[in-house]
Amino acid sequence: MSPRLALLALFIIGLPAAHAGALEDCYQQNATRPLVSQCLTQRLKQAEQAHLAFVQAAVAEARSLDGVTDDRYRAAQHFAAAEKAFNQYRQSQCDYQRAMFASGTGADQAALACLIDLTEAHTERLRRR
Repeated sequence: MSPRLALLALFIIGLPAAHAGALEDCYQQNATRPLVSQCLTQRLKQAEQAHLAFVQAAVAEARSLDGVTDDRYRAAQHFAAAEKAFNQYRQSQCDYQRAMFASGTGADQAALACLIDLTEAHTERLRRR
C-alpha cells in the first residue's frame, strides 16, 4: 500500500463511524476526482453559509445579554474571541491534514474535507447553544 493511500485510509478510519465525513460522502456520490473536488467545494460553501447564520444569531444573543447586564459578562467579546480561536484552530488543523499528504494527490481534497467537517461540527455546537 502506498504511503498516500495509507494516510487516506487512516484519515477515513479516524472519522466517526456514524458519519464518515465530507470526503467519504463526496467519494460515495461521485465517480471522478474532479467531481469529488466540486462536491467538496460546494459543501464547504454551504457549511460556511450555515456557520455564518449561526454566528450572527449567537452574536445577536450575546449582545442582547450584554445590553441587559450593562456588559458585565462581555458575552459578545468572549464569543468573538472563541470564534477567532476556532478559525485559527480550523485553519491550522486543515493545513496539517494537507501537509500529511506531502503535496500528493488528494492533499487539497483532504484539506477541504477537514474544513467542512470542522465547520459542520462547530456549527452544530452553535445550533445547540
